Formats: sequence, C-alpha cells, structure tokens
Amino acid sequence: MSNNFLQWNPAAVNQQDDATYVLDVMRTGGAITGIFTSELANKLFYQCTTMVSALGESLSNKGYTISDASISTLITALSNILTKADFGTTAGTACQGNDARFIPAGTKMWFYQNTAPTGWVIDSTPADAILAVKGGSAAYNVNGGMAAGTWTQPNHTHTGPSHTHTVPSHTHTVPSHTHTTGDCTLALTQIPPHDHTYGRKMYGVAAEMYGSGGAGHNDGPIRTTSQSGGGQPHNHGATGASGTNNTGASGTGDTGAAGTGATSASSTANTWRPLAQVGIICTKS
Repeated sequence: MSNNFLQWNPAAVNQQDDATYVLDVMRTGGAITGIFTSELANKLFYQCTTMVSALGESLSNKGYTISDASISTLITALSNILTKADFGTTAGTACQGNDARFIPAGTKMWFYQNTAPTGWVIDSTPADAILAVKGGSAAYNVNGGMAAGTWTQPNHTHTGPSHTHTVPSHTHTVPSHTHTTGDCTLALTQIPPHDHTYGRKMYGVAAEMYGSGGAGHNDGPIRTTSQSGGGQPHNHGATGASGTNNTGASGTGDTGAAGTGATSASSTANTWRPLAQVGIICTKS
C-alpha cells in the first residue's frame, strides 16, 4: 500500500552522534533559554521520524494505507496492531492459541505433554492409537477425526518359490591298501571235510583173488583215504598292495523341482506396540 511518514535527514548529516546526544543538557533537562543547535535538532528529528516511518512502512507492507491526511483513518490502521489486552487477562496470549479468532472452540489438537494446556481439555475418546493421515481407498479411507485400523495383523503364510536341490560333480575314492595271506601253512581244519579216492590194475594171482577180469587181468577195488579238513571259518590273508582306485567322476545330479511350499498361517497378537513418543489429544474450550 502506501506510507507518507518519511524519515528526517535520512543520511544523518550535521547531527550529533550518540555519545554527544546522551550528554546534551537540553536532551536530559529540556529546552532552556539559549541556542537550540541544528546538530541537536537534527538528531532529535532523525530519531522520531525514523521510528514513525518504520512503523508506517511495516503496516503498509501488510496492506494498510498509512497517511497523516486523516487522524481517524490512521487510528483505524494502527488498531490492527494487537497486544495482550486484545486477548483478555484470563485467556492467555496469542502464542498460546487461546483466542477464538485464531483457533475456534471445539478444535482438536495433539500435544506432546501429559496435561492439557490452558484453555484446552483432554479428549479421552481417542486412545491407544497412532496418528495417521486419511485418503485414497486404502485402510484409512474414513473421515478425519475418526478411528480406523487394528493392532491385530491378519493371518498370513510364508511361501517359498519352486526350487531344485543340486549335487555337485564328485568322485568316490578308495585309499591304497594291502590284502594279507598271513601264515602260509593253513590249518587243515579250515578246509571242509573231503575224501581222496584212487583205483589200480591187478595182474596174475593177485588179480584172481579179487575175481576175474578181462584179458588176463582184473581191475582192483576203488580205494578211499580217510577224511581230512574241518570246515572251519578261515581267511585268505593279504594280497599285495593295491594302488588308489577311483570310480569315474559323477556328473551333477538334480532332484526334481519341488513345488511351492508354505508355512502354516499365523498372525500377530494385538499386544504389540511400536516405539513411540506419547502425547494427548485435546479439545479447545
């Protein structure tokens, strides 16, 4: 807007400095008979007009017209400067937000403290809840000032993707070893029982003793030795040393792909609470 209250001697020339102004007897004792110096006058007019001009300019910047053309108009403009008296002695100050022109009665606000401030009353209806912003079609799609949601999480399952178990290529190795025969004289008791049989030709008289044979001789009887061997357990001792023996390398093997697996459904109890800075919701009286 505009402001016609202008500063006197804006360049501050031909006037007393602050130290001289402080000690000037006319400033401290008032005007006396004698010369009222221009330096003193310029300092006085400079201070007064500087303050008035600055106040007028600040109100002009807020949209008010500041002018000496009408004292009543000027008073109306200056009345927009508010003081504690404008809010009453019991309502507190504007900084407390207790004036209905700033915060209407019934307004609800959150305070990070345990008791309601002056002019406010704790609203005990909302309790044990976090603060959230409404909007969209999600879980908080309700009107502001209402509760929504729950501390209990819904049942859910943890599902693993289809997968394959793979065995890397590998070789089965037998370490070098020796087969040992032990004592070369095996006990006969380790050989199963058996007979040794044999036969012979008989000639002349001896042959006739056992019956006739053909062509002037007879076959003798079949003879059998006594049995030997006991059929007891035995071992073969050791063979010579054998080098390391490997099977052929086996290629990578896979199990068949396993289907998707899921855990059983579970949910979280409503006793859980997040770490929070706790406050109160109050209503403006």
